[in-house]
Amino acid sequence: MSLGSINDILQRVGVLREVDSVIDLTRGWLQFRILIALGFLGSSDPDGLAKLLGERKKAVLDALRKLKLKDLITDVEGGRYVSLSESGKELYNMVVGLVSGDSVRGRGGLRFPISEDIHRDLAKSIYLYDVIVALGTSRKHELSLNTLASIVKLSPEVLDDYVKPYAEGDLKLFKRYSASGKLFSRGKKLVYRLSDEGLKVYHRLPDYVKYRNDWKASILRRLTRSGHPRIVLKRISLILSLGSAFIALTAVLLPPYLSLIMVLTWVLIISFVALITEMTF
Repeated sequence: MSLGSINDILQRVGVLREVDSVIDLTRGWLQFRILIALGFLGSSDPDGLAKLLGERKKAVLDALRKLKLKDLITDVEGGRYVSLSESGKELYNMVVGLVSGDSVRGRGGLRFPISEDIHRDLAKSIYLYDVIVALGTSRKHELSLNTLASIVKLSPEVLDDYVKPYAEGDLKLFKRYSASGKLFSRGKKLVYRLSDEGLKVYHRLPDYVKYRNDWKASILRRLTRSGHPRIVLKRISLILSLGSAFIALTAVLLPPYLSLIMVLTWVLIISFVALITEMTF
């Protein structure tokens, strides 16, 4: 596979960011998977979706409720099953068209790829995109496999299976090696680092182009030491939570006027960080 080919794939997958206007892929990954599953199956009940996706029924029901509010799914057969609405079908066809090549018409007029591995192909492309962005925004462009797995919400074994071919094939986007763990950790850890070719790909991705000269994104990078949206949001939440707890405990020990000044200052800081986070992502 040539560099041009993988760039084309990643750029097309990058268009999935447009789906964020309907489904937030960072927070609504289950909604996205349900959309793809219903597009492939035609219709299903909540129990069937939970079993297929390996999720709890409660989580599936909550995701279905949100999809209904967005008018992406509709009830069929008296409410026993759900299927994609016209808006949902359009979104499904757009996603499949980005990731797959030729397609055939399935039941209900839906179009789905000839490949029966469409779910795996979609997941691999999105996870590959996430890994490149995570590495590209990290110090020295490297992270341990366990850290990457926690970012993309996969087991280390599955993620390694997805990205290992791009570290050992003709097109090497990553360098994959073992390194000694931290002082109190045992054994060695598996590390991924962007290769020169991987950096070229990263520099052409929408995330890099969009946030390269953005002062708001630069502030968030300095605060969180990362530019990956999911890491930034996670670390910002942690910083604000710990900071609020510290301010609350400290304010109790200070005189009233100092406590008031400290609390008001912290409120202004929270408001500013929340504002630039909203404007950036």
